[in-house]
Amino acid sequence: MRALVEVNQNKINIELDDLAKLIWGIDKNGLWINHAGTTQTLKDEFRLSFSLFPSDLNPEWQNVPLEWKADGLLIQPAKENSKKVAVFTEFETELPFNQKGFYNLVAYLATHLNGKISEDDGNRWEPVAQFRAKHKSIMTADFDQLLSESIKIGPNISPVDEPKYYDLLNE
Repeated sequence: MRALVEVNQNKINIELDDLAKLIWGIDKNGLWINHAGTTQTLKDEFRLSFSLFPSDLNPEWQNVPLEWKADGLLIQPAKENSKKVAVFTEFETELPFNQKGFYNLVAYLATHLNGKISEDDGNRWEPVAQFRAKHKSIMTADFDQLLSESIKIGPNISPVDEPKYYDLLNE
C-alpha cells in the first residue's frame, strides 16, 4: 500500500506511542511499538518505520505465517520532491488491522501537514475529507475485530510485495 501526502506545513509533534494508539484505535497499557529511525517522534523529521506486534494483542496471532508478522508502516520524504511525504507498507494489500493503521496514518499526516492525499503516485490529489469518506469503514472499524479477521485471513493468503516499495525509499 502506498500514498503521497502533500506537505504545506512542517510541524507535527506527536510521540510514536501516541500516534500508534491513535491510528490503530487501541488503548492498551504497555503497548510495545517496534520502530526504526533516529527518533520516536515526528517532531523533527518525516523518516520513520513502526509496527505493532499483533501477538502481544491476541495470542491466536501465533497461527499466522511468519511473512505477516510485524509488518510496518513507513514514512519517508518522497524522492522527487521535498514537499511530499511517502507513506507505505511492504505489501501491496495489507491485512485488515494494518489497513486501518495505514489509512488513519495517511489522514493524520495530511490533516496536520495541511495537505492533500494521492493514492496513485501523484496523478490525482484529494482532500482529507474525501479520503476519509472513501476509507471510512476500515478507518473506524474496531481494532480487535480487524485483528480477529486478520488472524483468519492471514494463513490463507500470501503477502504480495508492494511493487514500488524500494522506489519510495529515499536513501
